[in-house]
Amino acid sequence: LPVEQAVQGLGGVIVTLRDAAAARTCGCRVILADIAALEDDEIQALVRAGREVIVFAAPQGAGRLTVARLAGAVALPRAHFLERLPEILASAGPGRPRKG
Repeated sequence: LPVEQAVQGLGGVIVTLRDAAAARTCGCRVILADIAALEDDEIQALVRAGREVIVFAAPQGAGRLTVARLAGAVALPRAHFLERLPEILASAGPGRPRKG
C-alpha cells in the first residue's frame, strides 16, 4: 500500500492488472510492479510490447533484479524505488518522452 499511496499522492492512477497479458493491452505506457508479481518471461514480454517496465524488489527478491535489467526493465531495490518514486512518476507523466 505505501507504493499505491505514493502514486496516488503524486497524481498517478492505479490500475490493478490481473496478469501480464492485461498489462500489455491496458494502454498503460508505464508498468510499476513488485517483481514478485511477475515472472521473468512476463517482464520480457511487457518490454517487447513497448511498455516501460519498472520493477522493485524486497531484499529477498533482489536476485531477480539483474534478470529484469537484462530484459530491458528498470529494476530497483524497494527502498531505492520508494526514494525515487516522485522522480519516476514525473518522468512517466503524460506527454513526457520515454527515456531510451
